[in-house]
Amino acid sequence: MPDQLIAVVIGGVIASASGFAGQYMSDRRQAKRDERAHALATQDAKRERLRTAYKRVLAGAQEYRRLAFLYLAVLARPSQGTSEPLVARIPTLPWGAEQTTKVIEHALSALAVETVAEDVTTAFKELRDLFDVIVQWLVQHTAESPNLSEADKLAEQKRVTEYVDALTKAIQRHLKELE
Repeated sequence: MPDQLIAVVIGGVIASASGFAGQYMSDRRQAKRDERAHALATQDAKRERLRTAYKRVLAGAQEYRRLAFLYLAVLARPSQGTSEPLVARIPTLPWGAEQTTKVIEHALSALAVETVAEDVTTAFKELRDLFDVIVQWLVQHTAESPNLSEADKLAEQKRVTEYVDALTKAIQRHLKELE
């Protein structure tokens, strides 16, 4: 009888140990799956934040191009003998530039925190600097000032387009890397 009791105890210990080991291995595998799933979710969230930031910068660049072309057209238009300020001849108010700037600054900050996108920030800075020059021309221009020639207008539009195209290529490359 004691031998049977010992056998039952040993069997119980072995069954408990194997059950514990099985549960431990199962828990460990589940923890690894959970860890991988969390890492993928974190990576997907980061990818989505970057994708959104790049798209906002690109949309902002398109808005800068639109406003720059509009301002250049106003600068090239004859004053028609009026003494009204040139800014009054703009069909759309320049608040779009301020709104665009806020959105882009936020997106560029997100890119700076999440990744190295120096080519994007450099290309955008060049576009922004050119836009600021155009705005200064607009602010300083009066009815008595000579109008921007058509050739100069086209040259500046070409420069704006080149900056936007360079920025677009850099962003598209980064978006492709995110896939």
